Amino acid sequence: MKTYCINLDRRPERLADFQKQEMPGEFVRVPAVDGKTIPIPATWKVDSGGGWGSLQSHIKALELALDARDEHFLICEDDARWHPTFPAFLSAFTRELPLDWEYANFGGYPVQFPEPLMGVTCRIASHNWIECVAYSRAGARKVLEALRKGAVDANRWADTIHAEINHNMKAYSPVLPVVGQDRRWSDNHGGPVAPRYTSSFLRGWFSDEEGRGYLHEVMRLPAGRIVEVGSYRGRSAAWAGMGAAAVGSTLLCVDLWKDAKDARSGFEWGVWRSGMFARSWKPVITPVQCDSREAAKCFEDGSLMGVFIDAEHTYEEVKKDLLAWLPKVKSGGTIMGHDFKMDGHPGVERAVLEFVGAPDRTYGTVWARTV
Repeated sequence: MKTYCINLDRRPERLADFQKQEMPGEFVRVPAVDGKTIPIPATWKVDSGGGWGSLQSHIKALELALDARDEHFLICEDDARWHPTFPAFLSAFTRELPLDWEYANFGGYPVQFPEPLMGVTCRIASHNWIECVAYSRAGARKVLEALRKGAVDANRWADTIHAEINHNMKAYSPVLPVVGQDRRWSDNHGGPVAPRYTSSFLRGWFSDEEGRGYLHEVMRLPAGRIVEVGSYRGRSAAWAGMGAAAVGSTLLCVDLWKDAKDARSGFEWGVWRSGMFARSWKPVITPVQCDSREAAKCFEDGSLMGVFIDAEHTYEEVKKDLLAWLPKVKSGGTIMGHDFKMDGHPGVERAVLEFVGAPDRTYGTVWARTV
């Protein structure tokens, strides 16, 4: 899919960083309209001009893509960031979409609760984050018309206009955001910005940085079986499930699903079940309600492509889980887990270093090592 990247002439370093990423297709730079160098309408009260330039830039990018007669294309801002597996994920995602799809957003947060469809995909009613959006020609025309009208009104950001029009479009997104935003200076906000991704409908202690890393690890493996030991409310399983669905793998989630001693983290089986199965993941994700080591006895050595350890966090318990599950991973597969170098859980790091070795890759507190 052709990728159009909006970039200011005075920000070549951002373009260089963007182009270091694996592109899903032909790359086209769109010279951004600089809100600091053009007249700003008197009715524009949103900011000092960065947002006005962004609005004009998205109009320009859509016009360029439509003039090129592309049937489907991506429009990205130059601070959009993704893992190397994003092109493969994009291919799998678009295969799930209905033939008449118009709009697909890959990051940020939905303003309205998404409607689950298949393993990777949700139907969205309103989404106001536009760092990385895929369009069909029909969808691009609708958005372009709305942005042009917004430019006449001159009182709303481009992302606000997107959110307003989504509910009248065949608009979709991944179940969780797979594209992030670089932590750099934003002309729109007049300062540095943090990545904006929120997966509010799946609670848990698993950041989006860690989730995208987990997704990447699952997708870089050949199709096969992956086991997650410790699933809690299903937030980490959702990331892994998206990757598994994209590459044809299956994910088995092992957990006792008993209430934790800490009332703040008490888990009810129904939370995980509603979170997973309400999203049509039955063919991809299977729960295994069992003790970790007892479950490991059900798998032959070398039969799994990957195992993710995130159950008890004491040294002794992590040690037992690693000794039980590491032999189950085939050569070339991946052993991985959560809360490595995490304050309050020194036993995780100690056990990993003693029984697995230093991780090959880390994403926040997610660790991974090729077997």
